[in-house]
Amino acid sequence: MNASTDERRHAAYHEAGHAVVGCFASNVLKQRLVEIFITNAPAPASAPLMPPGKWRGYANFTPTTIPPNEPPEIAFAYAVQAAGGQIAEEKCGGNPDALDIEGDTININHWASQNAIICNVDVSLVEARVRQKAGELSEEQWPIIERVAADLLATSYEQRTTMAWGDGECHYLSGDQVRAIIDGVAAL
Repeated sequence: MNASTDERRHAAYHEAGHAVVGCFASNVLKQRLVEIFITNAPAPASAPLMPPGKWRGYANFTPTTIPPNEPPEIAFAYAVQAAGGQIAEEKCGGNPDALDIEGDTININHWASQNAIICNVDVSLVEARVRQKAGELSEEQWPIIERVAADLLATSYEQRTTMAWGDGECHYLSGDQVRAIIDGVAAL
């Protein structure tokens, strides 16, 4: 494989990891999954650190911020899904120093901090529990992560508008498509 093909595959596994781990971390997140996609189109102005031409993606759960009235397990689940992307990318041979990984770490810290404040516990304990739970779910659901990544890579490369990144060509699966894969593979 060449570097671009490897990056594309790593991005697909990364986003599949977010989606699948998030869906298994909380049924609430499963219903909030809107889409996942990967692209190498130019990054939007809102993501200036992303180098042009590099494969990256997004697992879009809504809302993207956690409302203050959410129970603490939702903040925990959001943190777990962020770690799920990291773990899946690393497991398939991706770069643990990639910018996506750095962004996920920021999100893990943010959501773990919210959970720690609500539960009145030390944030480092929450972060350790987040990574442990994401690791367990990634391992248990690896066949589903592989299937979602494969289906994402198999989608036609099309022009579309994504909620998170604006116009660009991308491989795309809707939340309904991901949920159907999860439900179909989990039923086997």
